Amino acid sequence: MTLHIKSLLLPCLLTLTTFSQPSYAQLGRQPRSFDSREQARERVALELYTRATFLERDSKLKQARQVLDSALVLDSDSYEIRMLLVEIHRRLDSPEDALDHARLLDPIDARAALQLFEIYRAIGENDSALTYLTVMVDLDSTDIRSRKYLARYYERAGQRDSVVHYRGQVVDLTLEFRDYNELGVALFQTGEYEDALEVFRKSIGRESSKINLTGYFGALDILESLEDTLGQGKLLSQMVGVAPENVPVRNRIVDYYVQRNHFDSAVESARMSVQLSPRNHNAIRRLGIIAYHADSLELSKEQFNLLLSISDINQTNYFYLGRIFLAEENFEYARINFEKMTVLADTLVDGWLALALSYREMDSLVAEMKVYSNALEKVSSGEDSVRIYFSKGASLERKGKYDSSVVAFEEALKLDSNSAASLNYLGYMLIEKNERLQYAKALVIRALEIDPGNGAYVDSYAWALYQEGNYQEALDSLRRAIEIVGEDATILDHVGDSFEKLGKIDSARVYWREALQLDSANTKIREKLGE
Repeated sequence: MTLHIKSLLLPCLLTLTTFSQPSYAQLGRQPRSFDSREQARERVALELYTRATFLERDSKLKQARQVLDSALVLDSDSYEIRMLLVEIHRRLDSPEDALDHARLLDPIDARAALQLFEIYRAIGENDSALTYLTVMVDLDSTDIRSRKYLARYYERAGQRDSVVHYRGQVVDLTLEFRDYNELGVALFQTGEYEDALEVFRKSIGRESSKINLTGYFGALDILESLEDTLGQGKLLSQMVGVAPENVPVRNRIVDYYVQRNHFDSAVESARMSVQLSPRNHNAIRRLGIIAYHADSLELSKEQFNLLLSISDINQTNYFYLGRIFLAEENFEYARINFEKMTVLADTLVDGWLALALSYREMDSLVAEMKVYSNALEKVSSGEDSVRIYFSKGASLERKGKYDSSVVAFEEALKLDSNSAASLNYLGYMLIEKNERLQYAKALVIRALEIDPGNGAYVDSYAWALYQEGNYQEALDSLRRAIEIVGEDATILDHVGDSFEKLGKIDSARVYWREALQLDSANTKIREKLGE
C-alpha cells in the first residue's frame, strides 16, 4: 500500500497501546467536539485500520477486508478506511464491491477519481471511466499519469486530435525526450508532418545520443513522407555518427540509396550490415540482390552461393543466381536454377517466366511452350495468367508463329480486357499485317485510354493511321511519340516512312539514318537507304 497515512502511522505502531488521542487527520476526518464514547469508537476504528494496513501489506486481503468492514461500522465517514477498502476489493477482483465504496468517497479528489476510473474501466464502462479520468486532469494540473492515460485511451478510440492534445500537455510537464517522441508520432498520424518533424527535432535536441534513435527514426520517416531527399541524407549521416554499428540505421541507409537507384553506394552500406550481423541470412540475401542491380555479378553470386552452402534453400537465391547466369550467357546454368525455383515455389509466376526465358535464349521453342503450359496449371491468379499468355504470345510472334501468337494474346484479353500491354501488342501485330485494321485500331485506342502517356502506344496508333493512308496525321502522332519516348529506332523508322509517303524523301532519309544509328543491324532500314 502506498497511502500517505502509513508514514503518519508508523511512529505510533510500535506503541499502539500508548495512544491517548486518535489522529483525526489519519482517518480523513476534520476535528470536532466528541464525547468520550465517540472518541473511543474512533480510536478503535484507527486501531482496526492500522491492523488492516499490516494485513494488506502481507497480502492477507480477505482478513484485511473484514477488519476494515468493522472499522467502517465505527467510522463510516472515514475517507482513508473506505479508500483502503476500495483498493482491497479491487485486488480481490471484486470491482462491483469496490465501486460501491468508491462512490461514497468524500471528497472526490484525484486519488478517488483514479480509483473510480480504474474500476469503471475494469467493468467495461468506458464513458464513466473517461469522465473520472478527465476529473483527475482537471483536479491536478501537474498530473502526468492521468494525461498519459487519456492519450492512450484516445489512441485506442482512434481520436487522434485528442491524443495530440494530451500528449502535448504531457510534453509541457515533462520536457522528456520520450514524451516528445510520443507527441511526434501522434502528430504524424494526424498528417501534421511539419509540426511532427519539429517535435522530433526537439526530442533529438533533448537527447541526441543513440538511446534516442526512436526520435531520429521518427524524423526520418517524416522526411521520407515529405520527399525531402536532402534532409534525409543529412539526418542519416547524423544517425551513422551517433550509432555507427546499429543495423537498423545501416538498413535505412541502404533503403535510401536503393530508392534513388544509387546501387554502388547501397552495396557498401549493405556490406556493413552483413559485417554487423554476419549470421543474418536476410542481410546476406539483400546484399546479393543489391550487388546484382549494381552489376557486381561476382559479389552477388558469392552471396547467394554462401546462402546455399549454409542450407538456406530459398527461391530468391535460385532466382537471382539464374539471372546472373543469364547475364553471363550461361543459359544452361540459368535453366537449372530457375527450375529449382519453380520446384520450391510453383505458384510464383516470375520463376516460370524466367525459366521460359532461359529456354528462349537456348532457342528451344518447344520446351519454352511446355513451360508456359505447366505455369498455367500452377498459378492461381488471373493477372499472373495474363503475364504468361503475354510472354507466350510475344515469343511466338518473334518466331514468326503469327496465328498462334494472336491466339495467345486473345486468351490474355479474355482474362483481362483492360490489359493495356496485351491490347497494344495484339493491335500493333494486326496493324503491321494490315489485317482487321479497324479492330486493331480499336485495341490500340483502348490501350491509350488506359495509359495515354505511353509513347509506344502512341506509335501504334500512328501506324494505324499510316496504314489507313492518313500520313500527315500519322506524322503528327509520331512526333508526339518522340516527345514522350525520345529517340527510338522503330518510331524514327516510322517517321521516315511517313515522310516518304508525303513525298519528302530527303526528310525520310534523315530519320532512317537516325533509326539505323540506334539499330545498326536492321536490314530493312538499310534497304530503304539503298545500302
